[in-house]
Amino acid sequence: MKKYLITGSFLLNVGLLHAQQGFVTVGGDINTGSGSVSFSVGQLDHGHFSNAGFLVIEGLQQPYEVSAPLPITLLYFSARASKEKTIELKWSTVSESNNDYFTIERSKDGKSFEEVTRVVSIGNSNMRQDYAATDESPYNGISFYRLKQTDKDGQFTYSQVERISLSKTALTASMGPNPTSDVINLYLKGQVEEGLHYQLMDMNGKRLAEGRITGNTTTLNLSNRAQATYFLHVIKNNEVVNSFKVIKK
Repeated sequence: MKKYLITGSFLLNVGLLHAQQGFVTVGGDINTGSGSVSFSVGQLDHGHFSNAGFLVIEGLQQPYEVSAPLPITLLYFSARASKEKTIELKWSTVSESNNDYFTIERSKDGKSFEEVTRVVSIGNSNMRQDYAATDESPYNGISFYRLKQTDKDGQFTYSQVERISLSKTALTASMGPNPTSDVINLYLKGQVEEGLHYQLMDMNGKRLAEGRITGNTTTLNLSNRAQATYFLHVIKNNEVVNSFKVIKK
């Protein structure tokens, strides 16, 4: 027994539906002598039904998989202290889709971040795009920076976090050898002021060693430390005035 569906002025035969015969990824319009039927994305069945002098090609909607592109592909993000005691932020993308803007965020502890500035993006691109921003009033001492990307529908992603040490009262200091397998020497130029001390930290911010700085050369023994990257801070009045990355091999 055939079944019929009456819709408007069309009489559609739903008893002649055929098995799926293929996918299409665009819509289509069905035109007849008495009107037309429009279909969105899906399959158009090859069956037909003739009635009262016109022909209707029946359509059967078929969902298919859609892959949404990533909003951006980030090549790199970096934060560097300049001679003018500002922080220069640079980043590049190699592709963008529906991207709206970028936000530079900073933090004193690496946990609670605040917005520094926003940069409007190119939006859509399949070529490399270079961006830059400057933090004119950075924190004194150690701070953390990250890049937030926001697309046009409000979704967002974050970059890796960059760690920066900046002091407006930095001492003239150096250290070596680096990398090292046993000892590291910290060198200060000029007269050594009172109240200076050093701290050796691991990558997670854990304090491993500390001591007073009483001369122009201070030697730290790292022979018993694991092969890893450490940070050596010079501190004056509870403020980090110099910071060095130390590689133990």
